[in-house]
Amino acid sequence: MKGRMALLALPPLLALAAGCNDDVFIDEFLEENQVLALDGNGGTAAVHFKSGNWDILNIAGPAGNSLPCQVTGIGTDSEEDYASSAKGLARMHHQTSFLDFTVERASRNRLDISIGENMHEEPYNVIIYVGNDYETQSVSLMVQPSSRYSVDEIVYDLKNFDYLEGMTEVVESFTVDNTSSNEPVSLYVYPYKNVSRTVEFKLYDDDTDKFFLLFGQDIPQLQIPDCDEEGKPYMGGSRIPFVFGQQSLPLDSGLKEEMKKVTVKPHAKQIIEVNVVYERYEAPYEIVISNHGTGRTRRQSGEFRCSRPSWYYVMKRNED
Repeated sequence: MKGRMALLALPPLLALAAGCNDDVFIDEFLEENQVLALDGNGGTAAVHFKSGNWDILNIAGPAGNSLPCQVTGIGTDSEEDYASSAKGLARMHHQTSFLDFTVERASRNRLDISIGENMHEEPYNVIIYVGNDYETQSVSLMVQPSSRYSVDEIVYDLKNFDYLEGMTEVVESFTVDNTSSNEPVSLYVYPYKNVSRTVEFKLYDDDTDKFFLLFGQDIPQLQIPDCDEEGKPYMGGSRIPFVFGQQSLPLDSGLKEEMKKVTVKPHAKQIIEVNVVYERYEAPYEIVISNHGTGRTRRQSGEFRCSRPSWYYVMKRNED
């Protein structure tokens, strides 16, 4: 007599139809190209089998690549190395910065699937291959994107604030030839014309760029520490986007227009160098973010870095 396999899944999962097979595997299984749509905010599904003559052969991603999972045997304390297959009763947990799901065979005839998070911007396709020496079938999961993260707080450790001044940059260099004139020649330079203040949220993590993608298109604006003329930190209300990489900020009002008169004597040929001296400061921080859809919280430590011009000087020297 032919057996029957039933699929039970919580809404909003798609119902799967049953197909026929008279071999030693499961008599009736899944039709091809069937998909379970799981909610990225904690979706679950349960697949029931009439027969227990099967194992998890592979768990693959959308490109067909195997997804490594931490495999734990049910009823034991032993944990195997990361793998994409498991024999018998087992719990398989896959977790990266962007994807988290669990596949668990807690009994011979049941496969439970639960989604932790899918932080990809698009649905993520996972295929679970099950079978034995005679036949292979698959359960395809279309995991919907999870909610985006938001910032709960960012705390700066101003007790470990580090200040340094003295890094010099030549921002402009040119030659003035006044050898044929009996009169001095003067011109104006604008030391801060092509200079900006730079800031960066550095993270103590190898996957720094991925962390900044957890917020989606809604980029948070975070308060940053400022520094007074004596090199002391204070929270002055300045806010910048929390994004990956170095950002350029405008200078204080009027600095771009600040100018310096430079004069070259008669019968002289001189090289003019405009030098800007920067101050740099750094402050450790910890940021706490949460996902209200999944209920998850993440903490990340890093270092806020700032570099800005503090003063300038102009040097003149003969060309030879």
